[in-house]
Formats: sequence, structure tokens, C-alpha cells
Amino acid sequence: MENNKFTKKISIDIVLLPSENVRDLAIRLNNEMYDKYGDYVRMATFGYQPHISLCMASVSEENFSAIKDNLKHIAEKTKTIQLEIFDNLLKGSAWLEVKQTNEIQMLHGEVCRLFEGVERFPTTPNMLSEVDAADIVSSQWVDDFMKKHVRNDFRPHLSYGLHDPMSKLELPTSFTSNTIAIFQLGPYCSCKKELARFKLI
Repeated sequence: MENNKFTKKISIDIVLLPSENVRDLAIRLNNEMYDKYGDYVRMATFGYQPHISLCMASVSEENFSAIKDNLKHIAEKTKTIQLEIFDNLLKGSAWLEVKQTNEIQMLHGEVCRLFEGVERFPTTPNMLSEVDAADIVSSQWVDDFMKKHVRNDFRPHLSYGLHDPMSKLELPTSFTSNTIAIFQLGPYCSCKKELARFKLI
């Protein structure tokens, strides 16, 4: 990871990676939707990763190094998290909504505090790992995250497409996450270019 070449400023997402059962579910739902519509990104086990965003921002390379080091310390004292998907019915988008728990809310808060006192920059396409000309949402979503999607407005979820869900699922579905990771954001706030990952205890 230390030899990654960065632009001067980089858009990052700190995420939880789900256990295999939910990872494979999200990939299947995404692939069904991608085969029909051909937009968003096509997820795969070793490609674009299903994930739960905890915090995202555009920062300098120098500050990224400190954020990564501090995230490692958080991981070293955080237990594997038990989670549950309870909804797949959001209209106009496709995501698996994750039940709020004290554990994920506390972790979200800790991760967001890593950016306190850190200079954040307006997101531009060159800060992303890839650019899709049809993607008009990533920059706005990154820039709005700290204003509109934190604390009581944090809604943990796994996105997998841009259209109404195509499959009805038997819910709730329980799963775990024992890995926290940092990705350079891609089209539609996707996660493919991994910059660091740490195991929870």
C-alpha cells in the first residue's frame, strides 16, 4: 500500500466490507440490474466491492497518510460487528439498508472524527480513481456527506444500482463485518481501488 501513487488530492471512502453471504448477494443483485440497464458499475468479488460507507471526503495525500494510521488504531480496538439487512424497497435507487445499531453508529462517529481539523477539498473528477461521463452524483455526494449524512442522518447501506430493486428478498438477513478499508472513490461512489484494509478484532 505504501507505494501507491496518488494525485495531490484524493477522494476516499472509509468502509465496512460485508461477510461473504451479503457480498455475494449484493453482487448478484447488481449483476442482474447491470445486465438489464448497463449503467452504474458491474460488481465482482475482485472488482467493484459491495461496501457500507462510514465516511467519505476529499483530502490531501499528506493528510491521507495520517488518516490511514489513525484508522489502524481504531480497527485494533473494534470488535467484529454484527449487522442486519432489513429493507430492499427504496424507490429510484437500489440498496440494501442496514439496521442502525449502537455499534455501527459509534464506529461511524469515530471514523468521522478522523477528519476533524483536516482540510477537506471540493471534489473534482481528477480526485477519483476513474471517471464516468454519465456520473453526475459522485462529487456532490462526497461533498455533502459531512453535512447531510452523519450522526442521526447516517443511514448505513450497500448500494448496488440506480433503479428500483428488481428482486424481492426474504428479509431480514444477518451478517458480520470484520474488515474496515479505505478506497479511492470511483464512478457513482464505487469502491474498486483499495488503499488500505484492517481486520477488526
